[in-house]
Amino acid sequence: MADILIIFGSSSDSKVYDTILENTENSEVIVCSAHRSPDVLSTILKKSDAKVLVAGAGLAAHLPGVMASQTIKPVIGVPVNSNFQGLDALLAIVQMPPGIPVLCVGVDNAEEAARYSKMMLKQYNGITITGDIKNERVEKAVEILEKFEVPFEISDKISEKNVNLQFGNVAKPKGMTINIPLLDTSKVENALQLMHMMKRGIWVGVGRAENAAIAAVEILNFSGDYTKKLNEYRGEMRQKIIDGLKK
Repeated sequence: MADILIIFGSSSDSKVYDTILENTENSEVIVCSAHRSPDVLSTILKKSDAKVLVAGAGLAAHLPGVMASQTIKPVIGVPVNSNFQGLDALLAIVQMPPGIPVLCVGVDNAEEAARYSKMMLKQYNGITITGDIKNERVEKAVEILEKFEVPFEISDKISEKNVNLQFGNVAKPKGMTINIPLLDTSKVENALQLMHMMKRGIWVGVGRAENAAIAAVEILNFSGDYTKKLNEYRGEMRQKIIDGLKK
């Protein structure tokens, strides 16, 4: 049984996923497409006992997001360089809607994906909120953590014992840290700034504090303590969509 399941959209991505495989232990690789074989993907996810999922694709890089929609396990997304030097894939992976997190690394950054997938297998005590803690998005993270009844602290220092949520535009490669960028999304040039920032670390979408918090809960959930609450949260989101369709 593999602890880390690596799924990529095409065998042409082997230069990326082979590196992840070589730099992790007890891991396996499967090639499967979110677009061409969605039923096969669903079956793989249902049968897998892996604790961490790593997914990569280029162009219309929906694979990591589709996987995240079908699991409450942490998902690391790896954008593969194709068109626009991988910018389209990076945005497709990192800019997920609220409630469905994917933890994205930089384009072709197999080494970071391997490093963080291994760190996610460790046991952590709780969550530390750090970085630009005065910004209004912190309240979203706190709201989620209180909902899940997860122990957390707000600090000016990263904790090696906790999963860290760092607000700001600079990654600090220390400990198990999820970065939440704070950029102006109305300007197209800031997409390039985001791409540059993401060369190191793992990231959620711009201002997506709730996704960072949920991803942190998923990482803490290896003991199964939060499984019920995570499933209930997914059910609540699903019901909101259904109720909206009825109006």
